[in-house]
Amino acid sequence: MHKDTTYLMKTRLLQVAYEQKERLQAKNGLIERDVMSMAKEALLSDNRVLVVTGMRRTGKSTLVQQLMAVVTNYCYFNFEDEKLLDFTVEQFGDLEETLIEVYGPAEYWFFDEIQNVDRFEIAIRRLQDGGKKIVLTGSNSSMLSMEFGSKLTGRYKQIELFPFSFKE
Repeated sequence: MHKDTTYLMKTRLLQVAYEQKERLQAKNGLIERDVMSMAKEALLSDNRVLVVTGMRRTGKSTLVQQLMAVVTNYCYFNFEDEKLLDFTVEQFGDLEETLIEVYGPAEYWFFDEIQNVDRFEIAIRRLQDGGKKIVLTGSNSSMLSMEFGSKLTGRYKQIELFPFSFKE
């Protein structure tokens, strides 16, 4: 990748990460979902990648925000941003550096709408092998495709989120 292109992407990643962090801090009054206890247990006591899937607008991002409130040393990045349309899995190293700059060293890494990055499972496996606890969300079937399953076989726990129940 050309030096100027790399610099521009790093600058864009930093801008997006700071914007997202600021928006995260403005959230409160979120409704706790029925799956929260299962998700919290998976987050805190299971070394596998936690994958939250479901239809659009079912609250995957909200569940992730509630999970972030349970831990202190986390970082968050949402790939549902038009500034990231040309982001590739090869740039995950730059993203990792950016998130450490924005959040500090983190044990828990939250990636929202990660299916927007082709071959993301390669980077996720590297991060997991490096001792990071990973939480992913995704809306479409590519999250649990054959490719995803084969790259992370035995390394992830899935929680499928549905629209609100009557109780919720």
